[in-house]
Amino acid sequence: LAYLVFLLLLGRIFKFYFILIFPMLAVISSVVIIELSNKLKDEKIKKVFLLCLVIIIFFFGVKNSIAINKMYFAPFEPGYSMTSFIQSHSNIDDRLFGDVSIVPMMALLTKRDIALDMVDTNKLVFESGVVDLKVTLEKLSQEQLKFIIIRPFTDIETIPEFKSYFEDNCEVAQQFKD
Repeated sequence: LAYLVFLLLLGRIFKFYFILIFPMLAVISSVVIIELSNKLKDEKIKKVFLLCLVIIIFFFGVKNSIAINKMYFAPFEPGYSMTSFIQSHSNIDDRLFGDVSIVPMMALLTKRDIALDMVDTNKLVFESGVVDLKVTLEKLSQEQLKFIIIRPFTDIETIPEFKSYFEDNCEVAQQFKD
C-alpha cells in the first residue's frame, strides 16, 4: 500500500515501476490456486487441474524466454567494426558518452571510460527527473569527449535538448548500420 501511495506522489509513472508489485501478486495467486484446488473433491480432477496449470505456466515461461532472447540478445554485428574504429581513432584515456544500448558495451570492449560515469542514459531517466538534463548537458560541455555514440530515433537522441547539443557540438565521425 505504501508503494502505491509513493507511485501516486511521483510526477510521472512508468510501467516498469509496477514490477515491485509482482511478488505480492504471486503470493495472492498462489493462495487462490490452493483454495481452488482444495475445493475440488475428486483427487484425479485436482491432479489434472494442477497439471494443466503447470503446463500453462511452463508454456508461457518458455514462450517469453524465447521472445526475450530474440529481442535482447540478438547479435550486434556493427559492434566489431565500432570497437575497431574507436580503438584506432582514440587514446585509452578518451571517454565515451551516448546511447544506453551501445555505450556500456563499447566502453567494455574498447577499455574506455564512460563520461560523467553515466551508464544509464535511458530517456526515462531524464523524463522522470532522476537525472537533471540541464546539469548533464552543462557537464558534457566541460568534457573533452572523443565520441558520442547515438542511435537515430531512440532514447537520448529523441530528447530535443540532446539533439540540439549533438547538432551544435558534434560531427559525424562514422556511421554504422545494424
